[in-house]
Amino acid sequence: MNPLTAKRRIVNFRLTDDEYQTLQKACVSTGARSISDYARSVLLAMLPDETGRQRPDMSRRIDQLETRVSALSAAIRAIEGLLPNGEAAMAAMQGK
Repeated sequence: MNPLTAKRRIVNFRLTDDEYQTLQKACVSTGARSISDYARSVLLAMLPDETGRQRPDMSRRIDQLETRVSALSAAIRAIEGLLPNGEAAMAAMQGK
């Protein structure tokens, strides 16, 4: 969705004080412009895509990516250990 598109519809719902505080903290921690922008983006991300398939949960996807990056880092360290001067070569590539 284009962020500059005029928004003409209003959705209204009530929150407890605790729910509002939680929403406000999530908004600040993600850098959203406003609670409205944050709530809109989270809600729309949960809707199925054009083909009717559920969109992947971003938290789960990020967790999966972090796991894969950790596994790749471990594999690189293992390969490093097998190479002659492996640590020195990696340090040189990283500019250390």
